[in-house]
Amino acid sequence: MKRKHVKITPLVWLRRFRKRRGYGVHSPYAFDYITRVCNETAPYYKYKELKTEEKSLRSLMDKQWATAESSKVKRLLFRLVNRAQPLTLVETGPDTAATLYIKAAKEQMDMHHIYQEEDLKDLAELQIDFLYLRWQEGTFMEQVFQYCLDKLAPHSVVAVQGIHRSHTMEALWERMKNEGVLSFDLYDIGILHFDKTYYKQNYIVNF
Repeated sequence: MKRKHVKITPLVWLRRFRKRRGYGVHSPYAFDYITRVCNETAPYYKYKELKTEEKSLRSLMDKQWATAESSKVKRLLFRLVNRAQPLTLVETGPDTAATLYIKAAKEQMDMHHIYQEEDLKDLAELQIDFLYLRWQEGTFMEQVFQYCLDKLAPHSVVAVQGIHRSHTMEALWERMKNEGVLSFDLYDIGILHFDKTYYKQNYIVNF
């Protein structure tokens, strides 16, 4: 099935506009995370290398490989992993170019790719530092999330693609937020943190 990116409408963008650059965020940690990770605009030195590598591989892959995530989401994933520096990372769904960006952000880590429910057995003994739930239809995303919940540490990060693709996904995102402590809604993607030393808070970010 061909995947389309959910484009933010002008009305939604205007509603989120005042959330730009951490406006109104009082938590120093959340402000730093929004401004220096989510909305960081500085060109990381690896971006150019990754773009070249991605371009060289496109002819070998199908169109979905290159387009499943937008360029800005791929770069965001790079920054998220670069900030988290996970020892163990799990991503789900079909292979896409975003994996190049994830691997480049932390080359020395234990990385697992979960394609179907049967693959979850490979995670049985792991502590998961970073979980990337790539969007796909059905209940698979929630199954993986629920399976991994007790394997997450306070420092763990969960990134969820497509949180506004449908009413079903928005409902799933609400359930996921209930399990986390800090959530960041970037429209294209949602980010969850689990450190209970912070007050529970949900942030909307104009990404």
